[in-house]
Amino acid sequence: LKQDLMEQNEELLRLIAEEELVFQDELNCLGEEQASLATLVQQLRDVDKDILLVQTELQQQLLELRRDEFLKEAQCIKLIRDLKAIYPITLDSVAASSSSSSLPLIGTTRGTGGGYLIRGHRLPVDIYTATIPEEEINASLGYCAHLVFMIAKYLTIQLRHRIFCNSSRSAIQQDGVGVFPLFLGRMVARSLEREQVDRGTRLLGANVNCILMHLNMPSTLHEAHILARLKAILDHVATGTNNLSSADLSSRSETKMEA
Repeated sequence: LKQDLMEQNEELLRLIAEEELVFQDELNCLGEEQASLATLVQQLRDVDKDILLVQTELQQQLLELRRDEFLKEAQCIKLIRDLKAIYPITLDSVAASSSSSSLPLIGTTRGTGGGYLIRGHRLPVDIYTATIPEEEINASLGYCAHLVFMIAKYLTIQLRHRIFCNSSRSAIQQDGVGVFPLFLGRMVARSLEREQVDRGTRLLGANVNCILMHLNMPSTLHEAHILARLKAILDHVATGTNNLSSADLSSRSETKMEA
């Protein structure tokens, strides 16, 4: 009996030792899993930090981009105001308004009864009027062409028809058709066909209408005198009413940073 008890005791001790080994193995596995979880948590924290840094950098870049856009718009407004001073446009109530063609060449004057002046040079509704020297009309058309070209350049607008600025001998190109003059020939021996000049002025007017549409200005202006349209464009851009102020930019950026 004593021998049996000793054998049972030894068996129990062996089983306990095996259980302790299994328990120790499980503890080691739990320790490894705990270490893995701790590493994973640290990686997640590092990822959160990286995300926060990226968001902060993106917000700073967005603020800088908006500031650059604001400065660009402000510079554009300044340039347009300079153009407005260089090319003053005023109403000329004395200019001849009658036209020898069925349609006005430079647009109607909306009941004003006259044309317009640009830099003091007259540009009537009917550019073929005999009451104004041809060279004066040519100079006015040249000013118009250069003004349209510069407005489109400052506003980064792609015009429909290419303009060749050459003072009182400017021209305009229609793709696939040809180049048309924006000036009149000599009255004594006119070398340019009237049809070509008419086409040139219409193309120039189409470019002005392109700028009007780009600025979302009223379509009712499309039939106005070309100088009236240009004056409306200059006044619209020079006011800068569609641009954000620096205070607006700062407040918006601060709101995004807090969010």
